[in-house]
Amino acid sequence: MELISTSQFNELIKFIKGKPDSRELKRAIAVKLALQKYSYSQIESILNVSSAFISKWKTIFLSQGIEGLYLKHKGAKPLLNSAEKQAIIEWLQQKNYWNLKELYSYILINYNISFKSKQSYYNLFSEAGISCRVNAY
Repeated sequence: MELISTSQFNELIKFIKGKPDSRELKRAIAVKLALQKYSYSQIESILNVSSAFISKWKTIFLSQGIEGLYLKHKGAKPLLNSAEKQAIIEWLQQKNYWNLKELYSYILINYNISFKSKQSYYNLFSEAGISCRVNAY
């Protein structure tokens, strides 16, 4: 094995058994196999990864430990929390007439949010059980 302690290797095993995200798991298994002296070609074949992938994550693990294997980006935080979203859906369901501009204004005035994509507004209509269609006049 490389120059790592038994406790570091055991921490890697524990991490793998903890069922991390699939990308983190692939990184950890590549590192584990490399530390167990599997050849890079064997690891490439087993995990369908490149030698650069193996080398990168092994180097990161040796310098940063398990923390280096974690994903850095966990996705964007939603603009609306679930309570706000539910309030908008209920507001939509109480109305007899729906208009994209009115929904846009309502969200901007009440929540100070303007979605970048119209799809976000259409999704709210859909979740409220309202099908949208565009008039072609």
